[in-house]
Amino acid sequence: FLIHVLTYFSAMTDRNEVLSLYGLDISCTTLRWQGWSPNHKYVEKLTISNLNTKTLHIAIKSAPRSAYFAIVSTSTTNSNNNTTATTTNDGVIKLRGGHCRKVQIVFCPTTIAQYSDRLILSVASSQSDIIIDLIADIPKSVLQIPKTLDFGFIAVKERSCITFDMTNDGDQRISYQWMTQNSPLNFESKSGIIQRTETKTIQVTYTPPMANCVEMRVACKLHKLHHNSDDDDNENENMFPEHSENTELVWLTVRATCTYPFFKISTQCLDMGAISIGDVVTRKLRIENVSTVATQLQMVSEDAHNHLQNVFS
Repeated sequence: FLIHVLTYFSAMTDRNEVLSLYGLDISCTTLRWQGWSPNHKYVEKLTISNLNTKTLHIAIKSAPRSAYFAIVSTSTTNSNNNTTATTTNDGVIKLRGGHCRKVQIVFCPTTIAQYSDRLILSVASSQSDIIIDLIADIPKSVLQIPKTLDFGFIAVKERSCITFDMTNDGDQRISYQWMTQNSPLNFESKSGIIQRTETKTIQVTYTPPMANCVEMRVACKLHKLHHNSDDDDNENENMFPEHSENTELVWLTVRATCTYPFFKISTQCLDMGAISIGDVVTRKLRIENVSTVATQLQMVSEDAHNHLQNVFS
């Protein structure tokens, strides 16, 4: 029983235990990175708040040992949100009562793999350590696409286009297929194969039937291809096996604000005056688009069979 108690106090990983024992509120005791890709930098923040009235000295007993995690010097903020720069060359954080310290942990992966490390903190005059686990899960997909695509303001019943990039950051080829069977959106190209480190530009077109604000979610089915093939661009039924751990769905949210265009004209009647036969008279008509959308304009005769329509141009 005695050995169990000593082990219990030697390391603490529970946020509530740390709060109860030291009066320190730690935002989390496990920092987790997800959805990352190699050769990029990702930052997570760890906030330590001193809820006591006295100053506490918190030592960084053990920094992350791997080369993939690193601590970035940050600042201390009091309850009035006033920020003062702090430096701890000796690895000790001096945290006054009512202040909080934001510690930034940088994660720099180099390959697709599971990463883990830990940050160990200790409070002065204490026998217990506070362990912060650092975990980077293997990303489910290494295909980078935007989460949201926004058309902005577009005209009703007119075709609008927008493009985005799909990038394969992994070391395997990926086949993809946009699931647009019941969607008013059109993707070009709808399906294909993206090679390693390749980027493809996808064009999305949409013709809104009415004026409203729309938000649509479109799924893209992905499948990692393990074996190289000389016929990479052929699309067949084996690209997406029904039951495979290498097949997944990613989602794209598409937004648009659809409205009618409005025009302002300088006059509703152009008086050409008295004109002699064979003379040419010019009058100016100013047409201004006062709406938030761009649109196309075509001038047509009210009566297509009117013999005078060839007189005006």
